[in-house]
Amino acid sequence: MVVTKKILVEEIRRILSGGNPSSRDRVKDAEIALAITDAANVLLKAEATSTMAVQGQPNIDGLAIVLYEGIPLERGVNWDKTRTAQVALPVRPMMLKDGQSVQAVYPTGLPHLGYFYIPEGIFRSWMSSRYVAPLHKRFYTYSGNKIIIYDDLFSSGESPSVDIKLVVADINSVGDNDPLPILPEHRAAIIKSVIDMYSVEPDTNRRETDQLSPSKRN
Repeated sequence: MVVTKKILVEEIRRILSGGNPSSRDRVKDAEIALAITDAANVLLKAEATSTMAVQGQPNIDGLAIVLYEGIPLERGVNWDKTRTAQVALPVRPMMLKDGQSVQAVYPTGLPHLGYFYIPEGIFRSWMSSRYVAPLHKRFYTYSGNKIIIYDDLFSSGESPSVDIKLVVADINSVGDNDPLPILPEHRAAIIKSVIDMYSVEPDTNRRETDQLSPSKRN
């Protein structure tokens, strides 16, 4: 299901107002939308980029690199022969040339073991070369909405996962009705974060330092 700022704002307002939102509510839509943006950026560990230079096309403004953690892998097609892994892109990234839509792919929690991008269709020809074949297979490519990892990640019997960094529209600049680049499980976390922020009761108890000065007590 597509999730937008407007959908989340309406849901959060209903919760904050006890199911009866009105124009007299203490918290306004614009404040909630800003809080949603902040919560999403923290959750996705977003890194804003003012511009991104893409070879062969104009610079693109309003982009961000966001991290999607713990995305489970599946065995690739003909795994018995290829020993590859595959994973569906968690959200639709910006369509950039030369593989720049995907900024990084690595085993969950191990960014120093990142895979290297190669264009689709090149790996087989590389492996047929006697100069390249002995190299350890630490490459990935992607086609359509799938990332293919040329590494045998299933032989250990575990259920592997990867972290993926994608280039998406900067959440700060996403319109109220535009899809947010979040996973389904992020929705509940963002709502909870915003609700918790506005549910904190102000501290109205007078402290000792708040007492009137002697000159004003009489």
